[in-house]
Amino acid sequence: MPVARLTSPCGCARSVWNHGLEETTRILESGGKLPSAFELNRMLTVWKKTPELAYLGQ
Repeated sequence: MPVARLTSPCGCARSVWNHGLEETTRILESGGKLPSAFELNRMLTVWKKTPELAYLGQ
């Protein structure tokens, strides 16, 4: 598999990881509980619908 075909999925995975980490940190710092995998998956669905992260839905 060419390197160029790997960079896009790796970039998307990194972006999702960073957004999940940022959101989890925000929740914990505000006194909330650690979000479950199901809650994070629901967040990802919402993120894919935003204009700045629409590329995740491709």
